[in-house]
Amino acid sequence: MYLQSILSFNISMVALDFLFFGVPLAFYFLKRARPLNELGLHARVPVKTVLLEAAGLLVAMLVLTAALGWAASMLGLDDTQPVEEAIQSTVQEGMGWLAYLIVVRVFAEEVFFRGLLTPVLGIGGSALVFGAAHALYGSYLEVMGAALLGLLLAWRYKATKTLWVPVGAHMAYNIITIWSVLAL
Repeated sequence: MYLQSILSFNISMVALDFLFFGVPLAFYFLKRARPLNELGLHARVPVKTVLLEAAGLLVAMLVLTAALGWAASMLGLDDTQPVEEAIQSTVQEGMGWLAYLIVVRVFAEEVFFRGLLTPVLGIGGSALVFGAAHALYGSYLEVMGAALLGLLLAWRYKATKTLWVPVGAHMAYNIITIWSVLAL
């Protein structure tokens, strides 16, 4: 029964990723636009620039997360235990599933939230939806943190005109977050 519930949960997660990819692709196809160009997945930005921008964005994300965590701790508002439990549960499901979430899920989120919602809803709108999408963790701090990180990710996406910058920073951020939870 446990394996069946994990399997059905994972299948629904994969289905969500198909939507995260499919909706933006359909949107841009219907607009008769070139999806790779519209999403900022073209090869016009030098790799060195992408790496430097992603590294700078990652540092900003980590500083923001540390500041938010410190403020929540000082105010007695740290409710991130459900997030930590979700990370530990994911790791127990195996490295394959963890790698899927770090690579495919992050890429799918960036295609949807930055590649589609940022041009349609703006930086603030896409960040709010990104934050709301993290409500399933059951942590107000996670929602607020995701919304603030969504602002940074969308801002750099708009500034660099490439999705590779937020993809790289988001993947690295998730790896660091997972490692920090497991190290505690």
